[in-house]
Amino acid sequence: MRPKQIVVALLLVVVSIGCASTPSNTQVSSMIDHDLATHALERDEHLKLGRFSLSMVRGVCRIVGADLDENELNIVKSLRSVEISTYSIEPPLAQGQEFPLARVEKSLTEKGWSRMISTHEDGDELMLMTRSDDKGKIKGVFVLSADRHEVELVQIAGPLDKAFANAIAADRDLVSGMLGS
Repeated sequence: MRPKQIVVALLLVVVSIGCASTPSNTQVSSMIDHDLATHALERDEHLKLGRFSLSMVRGVCRIVGADLDENELNIVKSLRSVEISTYSIEPPLAQGQEFPLARVEKSLTEKGWSRMISTHEDGDELMLMTRSDDKGKIKGVFVLSADRHEVELVQIAGPLDKAFANAIAADRDLVSGMLGS
């Protein structure tokens, strides 16, 4: 993968979370595992980047001359932490079986998170929640995506409100596609 592709993949994660009071992906997966009862979550992949790791990513971008536009660079600079986890559901959920989101959403809501998007279509679940500071600026994003076979959890922390606004302004076609318009 070329350097720009790696950086763009990280940026897509931003557009597609977390803060110190946010449950970690491991804690969220434990809630889901408990609620699945006769199924188990098995962690396939896990990536956690904190301030130090992200500063190394920014340094690598500069060293390899990643071709980032100003909006992409500002998003990378604003990140404070990124955590991405993928879990297999064993055995897979039965066709039509509901995925247990209620407890995860309740836990995050109690910690100051707000649901922005929640979709359920053909057994696929997507929940995107944000957390804002006392001035209403987005400081974290949490994404849960699940189907019958796997769960993906993404948490991103940092001042993201300007990054979202710039990404939307820079690529209205992407946003229109995401919203189905």
